[in-house]
Amino acid sequence: MFIGGATSTMANFDYSKEKVQDIFMIDVKSFYASCECVARGLDPLKTCMVILSHAENTS
Repeated sequence: MFIGGATSTMANFDYSKEKVQDIFMIDVKSFYASCECVARGLDPLKTCMVILSHAENTS
C-alpha cells in the first residue's frame, strides 16, 4: 500500500532527452471575453465581462 509523498522516479527524469517544442496555452474564456469587449467597442482591460458555460462544458 502506498501512503503519501512523491515517488523518486520524477526526481530522476532527464529533460535533455525530451523533444524541444513550443506550446501555446490560452485561457479561452478570458480570450473570448476580451474579443467580445472589443467587438462591442469596450476596453477589455477596464470592462467586467462575464462568460458563462453550460455545466457539461466546465471542468
